[in-house]
Amino acid sequence: MPATGRVPAAVAVVREIRSLPPSRWRNALESLRRLDGGVGNNVAVSVCMKLCGQARQWPHALQLFAELMAAGQPDVVSFSTAVSACEKGSWESAINLLDCMDRHQLLGDTVIYAACCAACGAASAWTQALQLLRPLRQATLRPNTILMNALISACGNGQRWEEAVAVLREMNETSVPTSAVSYTAAMAACDWRRALELLEELRLKQMFPTVVTYGTLLNVCRGHWEVALQLLRDMHRQKIGMNIIVLGAAITACEAKWEAALQLFGAESPTVVTSASLLNALAQDSQWELALAITRQVQEQKVDLNVIACSAVMSACEKGQQWSLALGFLRLMQDKKMEVNVVAYSAATSACEKCKHWENAVALFYELLEHQLTPDVIVCSATISAAERSSSWDVLERLLSDIKHCKVQPNVVLFNAAISAAEKAGYWQGATDLLAEMMQGSIEATSITYSAAILACSAGEQWQVALGLLEQEKEGRLVPNWVTYASAISTCENRLKHKQVPGLLMELQDLVLETEKL
Repeated sequence: MPATGRVPAAVAVVREIRSLPPSRWRNALESLRRLDGGVGNNVAVSVCMKLCGQARQWPHALQLFAELMAAGQPDVVSFSTAVSACEKGSWESAINLLDCMDRHQLLGDTVIYAACCAACGAASAWTQALQLLRPLRQATLRPNTILMNALISACGNGQRWEEAVAVLREMNETSVPTSAVSYTAAMAACDWRRALELLEELRLKQMFPTVVTYGTLLNVCRGHWEVALQLLRDMHRQKIGMNIIVLGAAITACEAKWEAALQLFGAESPTVVTSASLLNALAQDSQWELALAITRQVQEQKVDLNVIACSAVMSACEKGQQWSLALGFLRLMQDKKMEVNVVAYSAATSACEKCKHWENAVALFYELLEHQLTPDVIVCSATISAAERSSSWDVLERLLSDIKHCKVQPNVVLFNAAISAAEKAGYWQGATDLLAEMMQGSIEATSITYSAAILACSAGEQWQVALGLLEQEKEGRLVPNWVTYASAISTCENRLKHKQVPGLLMELQDLVLETEKL
């Protein structure tokens, strides 16, 4: 009798969970827990796992599956649902679930393999996605369109266009039906020329491109505004409606031609997507005044700009050397309780650096740390370059120490900025120490690196160290520039080491002659 009573209760719970939107996944879990023997009911658990997956709460879905496993009642449907729940979060878990199925001697189908491929694709794990074809075929399963499309998308997300196109070709050769979705996924992996070739192939197969196809093409045509405008004309001729995503992609594709981007922007009512795309285009060409005007216009139309759009305005102000406006925009974002990111701080810091306001740049760096944001190499390099103007090694030394504590992975740009800053501060030992640190970290120095270090030694009248660095540069198969030679010659003359000068002058003359030949 109790068992009979549980059946209607389970049916009611399943219906209740199915009626819930993904945002109410917690309510679904509560309903399942209230059900007597809930975690032992495969249908109820699978429905709840599906809702958790839709809400991107894959750890909760896996927890439910683990409880189902402990009850000893997993079936193919529950395995498939658990794999699908991992699609947006954990490809490793998805593959482990496939292995677990095999251990339980349960046969998977193409649906579960497709879900696993999609999970790998979401994480750009294209190699693992392609490797799934082998166990699929060993199970005598035939790949279908959905699975192969998932493979193409995985290759596309991993920027592997050759593999993506190879999967598309395999579909044609093995009679797996292709669709506009298949070709669109392959286009996303290609450069714009190959993507257009696939568009032509799609048409030859009597298939019709969709709005998603054109959105993908516009994304890969970024920087090629003439091609982007032609694609928009094609859409209009084929009477394919343009949505906000496509319009945003078109404006972004026209970044190199902001006038065209502006014209496209005026074709529809502004949205946060199209506004951000246009502001990025204006920032590329330092059109800060126009960027501010557009910002005022969209705000008057009650469009709330996001962090991406605001960062683009700050970038435009930075390129126009309008540091106070960039800083003002940062404060405005903070007043509106926006989640200010490193990109926004980077734009404000670069603006202060270009306008020689080193104190503000350094203050922004420490403000960034106070907000528990992790600085990147760009903002660190801009801060160090700004701090050059302090002419204080103490300021620079503290900055460099704090940057190391942030565990920023330094590159040659950051080291060049730091060595140049040490030279400006008149601290030759700091410059040579930084150069040695580069070598220890296997970061390849450039002629700019050596030039800054030799300039620092020249300022400190360290002629032997300067000449040693010059030789080290040549041993590294780098070509010293005329500034480097001039600094070395000046150092030797200042220290009355005239014997070194003629040889340096000869090398400098050879460099000039080689340059003239070019």
